[in-house]
Amino acid sequence: MNLMPNIAMGMGHGRYPSIIIDTSEGYIPVDGKAMELMLPKFANDAKRRGLHMDVFQMTDRVQRSQRGADPESLLYAIITVVDMLSKRLGVEASKVSLLNQLQDSMQIDIQRMPTYSRGVSRFPQCLTLFNSLASVAHYSRSQPMSSILSTFFLQKGAIIARRENPKNIIRWWLAIRKLYLEQEDKAMCFREILKGKPSIMTHARRRLARDQRLLNEFLGDMVNAANLRPGFPRRGILPPPRVSPPPPRMGFQPGFFDGFRGFPGPMNEDDGPLTPGWFEEYDDEFPDMMDDEFVPRGMDGSLEDRVASLEVQINGLNQLIMAYLSALSVFPRRFPTAAASFSFEQSILEPNM
Repeated sequence: MNLMPNIAMGMGHGRYPSIIIDTSEGYIPVDGKAMELMLPKFANDAKRRGLHMDVFQMTDRVQRSQRGADPESLLYAIITVVDMLSKRLGVEASKVSLLNQLQDSMQIDIQRMPTYSRGVSRFPQCLTLFNSLASVAHYSRSQPMSSILSTFFLQKGAIIARRENPKNIIRWWLAIRKLYLEQEDKAMCFREILKGKPSIMTHARRRLARDQRLLNEFLGDMVNAANLRPGFPRRGILPPPRVSPPPPRMGFQPGFFDGFRGFPGPMNEDDGPLTPGWFEEYDDEFPDMMDDEFVPRGMDGSLEDRVASLEVQINGLNQLIMAYLSALSVFPRRFPTAAASFSFEQSILEPNM
């Protein structure tokens, strides 16, 4: 008597009962809701089979849908996803865990990179895991898994393309094409390939010369990625209109003098600062560059100052007159009238000299 369906129906809650996954090491209960979100096609298959699945059957189905897929790599990828779902972390936490595994495999490849031969991929473990997960996501029509894989490549794709040889870059491209995403989202990943290796289209013409169909598809994807405007992944949507900044206003903007240390702030009725000690605080920073008896222009000074100013003006005028009279004494013929009055004017000005 098979009690496994009854056990499975008893676990979980509500409309999402647990699904029992049979592995080589035993049975693993998986959250039905997380299974339906992450692997929707496998979840539907499990419902038809009494909420029971086998990892080897899952691997065989993916392999038959993907020609040339490595069964061992597919089995490892499926067990990785099943183990992640069995922890019941939730969909978002499961996605983060899967992203961390991809990053860890890439770090391992970077550490072992000097030991790899020239024709081997620079990231063999990461490429194998990425390709297998892409095959699982394609068969199961999993958009969450596809979004995690695209997120990883958007973060690391340029680094991968910069170090990979053209042959293995084509393998990355084929894996990205399997993802259950919109074409515009895939084009954003292809753009990372162009960032890391701009000459990839030239290399692809030599690598894929015998497969004209595959070459045309590769070049078409790269051209679409190159024409993709940054910041707007969906090319059919126009960018929002650009709003020009307002013209600058004349004069000082409000608050221009806020925080200006030389401004005394609010004044009282006697035109003094309300803040006590302001002048003492800033007295040393502003040296006295003016005379103490300086009188601003346009303001009346004392009577003594005005008399002194008039004396200076009279002395200057006397010097001009004396210079004029000296010129008359040298040239008396040219200025006869002025020469006749020279003695009289000199007698008047001599007492003031």
